[in-house]
Amino acid sequence: MPFVTGHRYRIHWAAGLDFDNMYVEVSEKWQPDDQPISLVFNFTETREAVNMTTEYGAGEQLMDKSLIEKSTGDLVTGDNWVRNETEIRTFEFIVNGKEESTKKLKVEPLICIHGTCVLEEVEEVALEEGQRLWSDPASWGEDGKVPEEGDEVEIMSGWNMLLDL
Repeated sequence: MPFVTGHRYRIHWAAGLDFDNMYVEVSEKWQPDDQPISLVFNFTETREAVNMTTEYGAGEQLMDKSLIEKSTGDLVTGDNWVRNETEIRTFEFIVNGKEESTKKLKVEPLICIHGTCVLEEVEEVALEEGQRLWSDPASWGEDGKVPEEGDEVEIMSGWNMLLDL
């Protein structure tokens, strides 16, 4: 969506950072000397942090608080600040055309990384023919061992594995 340079925009979702991923691409028309824009998002208790990475997630992770640690003239696209410790919680980042390596960003709000997340109870469903439950030892072949955290897992071609944990 287009924005007018030199302005600060507040983007508000009813439930805070209510998206899994957002991709930001700086227009080729943006000139390095154009004024930046600042995007400010409301935050909620369901999001604890935000990952910002270049190249739509395939590049470097951008550090939090770079927005307040750099001088205004040195800010580039992706410089951000997650205000998670205040009563009014926000996430803000800069967009400008100064740095080629930050022109394609992935913004990913994270949930439940420090706190305790309450998982919704999964209703038991009837399996269709060929489906396997992750939690069922019989789904894992001859050794019948359900993978544990840290195990390397291979889902064989043709398996229809349902993650029920």
